[in-house]
Amino acid sequence: MEQQIQQLMKELSDVKQQMKTMKQELNRQSQRQKDYREICNAIAAHSYCYNCHRQDYEVEHFWTKQQPDSYYNACTSPEGVKAYYVGNTKKARDRQREIVREIYGVDLKEPENVGYRVFNMLGSPYVVIAEDGQTAQGIWMEFSYKSHLDGAGKPCPNASLGKTCAEFVKEDGVWKIWRMRGMPGGFELEIPLAQRKSMEEMTEEERKYTMQEMNWAFFPFSEEEKKVLKQRFLTTEHDPMGYAPTVPYIPNDPPLPEPYESWNDDISLFHFSEEPFTLPPHMLAYEEQWKKEHGIVD
Repeated sequence: MEQQIQQLMKELSDVKQQMKTMKQELNRQSQRQKDYREICNAIAAHSYCYNCHRQDYEVEHFWTKQQPDSYYNACTSPEGVKAYYVGNTKKARDRQREIVREIYGVDLKEPENVGYRVFNMLGSPYVVIAEDGQTAQGIWMEFSYKSHLDGAGKPCPNASLGKTCAEFVKEDGVWKIWRMRGMPGGFELEIPLAQRKSMEEMTEEERKYTMQEMNWAFFPFSEEEKKVLKQRFLTTEHDPMGYAPTVPYIPNDPPLPEPYESWNDDISLFHFSEEPFTLPPHMLAYEEQWKKEHGIVD
């Protein structure tokens, strides 16, 4: 009898251990599902805030304030991301209102956004959360529809296809966007399909129109602004915005994230070049033309 009791006690102990293990696994799975939802919500918030021009709200509530190497559109650090993402888009909205006032005689103030509309839709999420639950990576397929007024007041609608990749970090129990970048898919539809030329390839009339189109949102940064932005190149920098048979396209940039235990920089989707940041040639040409038209002398 005593031997049977001991056997039953052992079996009961084994069952308790199994139940404990199962509970731990359920808690782990529940936490990972919660993490996944919060990460997807952060990206959804980015898309929503971008659409309704609330970049200030997005940066305040959904971006890291603790990671010095945060990144967005070549700008690094929380201060740099905010200065570019919030500051530059405000300049673009202000410029659109100027164009509306100059061309159409309508005087509007913030937050009455005119001219510039954007719908940025992200789908097909592929998210990998570190086993330690402190960082994550994700890739989304992207469809964007945008329209703005060029310098002559003409609406310029276009649609683009591509990918958005991002990395996330958990800060004080809350998931925050750490780094983000968009990768054009090789198509930017200006209805009809556009094949972008370099400034050197354009006729004088095409160059003039292109500068009018760029004029709505192109603002060369001052040296003081550049110190805050802390711009950096990525090692995989490429710019296939418009389709052309000879324009290279890198479909596997970045590759799908792999499962990982804890963070190390080698697995990052963002690898920074040590080369000093400079604008690509076509943007340098835009900048020179812009300065010339606005009477700015270095």
